[in-house]
Amino acid sequence: MLYGTVETGQYGYESDFINVKTGKNVFKRKKEDAEMLPFYFYFEIPEGTEDGILILQRTSNFGIRKVLHWVLNIAFEEKHPEYKLRFRPLVAETEVDRFIKGKIQKIAFIKKSIPADLADAYDKGHSEVHGTVELVMRASKKSILPMNGLLSRIFKNKDGNVGGIFVLDDEDFAYDNVKAEVKIGRATRTINAAHPGRIRSYFDVTDVVELGPNGHPRYNSIQGQAEKLAAQLRNLL
Repeated sequence: MLYGTVETGQYGYESDFINVKTGKNVFKRKKEDAEMLPFYFYFEIPEGTEDGILILQRTSNFGIRKVLHWVLNIAFEEKHPEYKLRFRPLVAETEVDRFIKGKIQKIAFIKKSIPADLADAYDKGHSEVHGTVELVMRASKKSILPMNGLLSRIFKNKDGNVGGIFVLDDEDFAYDNVKAEVKIGRATRTINAAHPGRIRSYFDVTDVVELGPNGHPRYNSIQGQAEKLAAQLRNLL
C-alpha cells in the first residue's frame, strides 16, 4: 500500500486574483507562477495478485490521473521497456446503474462522413473536405429526454455495432456513433456508445469529508474515505 498527496498546478499565463468579499485585486499572477493544489492518492497492490486499486482525488474539474501516469510511465518504461503502463478504469455496477437512471440532457447521433448531397453544396473548385455530421436532440431548459432505455442498450452493446442501438426514421443518416450527456447528481457526464468502457467511477465525498481552514479536505478525513472505498472495490476484484 502507498498513499499520500501530490501537489501540482498549471502555469504559463497571467491572471488577477480577486477577493470575492471586497472585489479588490489582491494578487497579480505571472506566467511563471503555478497555483499548487493538493491531491490525495491511494495505491493498494496485494502481493501475488494481478489486480490492484488506485484511488485518486479530484477537485472540481482538476485531477492528477494524467500527470501521475506520465511520471510513473517514465520510470516504468525505463525499467521495463518491453511493456506499457496503463491505468484501466474499474467501473462499479452501481455506477452503471446511476448512468442508466440519470437525467439525459442531450443525445448526438454522429456520422463520420459528410453526405454527398451536402458535399455538392460546396463552392466549385474546393478540395476534399473531411468532417462529421451530427443530429442532436437536446432537452429544453429544466426538462430531460425520456430515453433511458437507450443508455441501457449502450451498456449492453457488446459487438461494437453502434448503428443498431437506435433506429432513426431517416434511412439516409446512417450514424457511426452516439454520445449522450447525462446529469448524475450535480455532475454532467458523457457516454460514448463506441467506447462505453471508458467511463470512470466517481464517488462524491464532498459532504462527508472534513474540510480544513484552507478549504481542502483534512488528510485523515480523506484517508478514511479512501479506505472505506477500497473495501468496496475489493469485492469487485
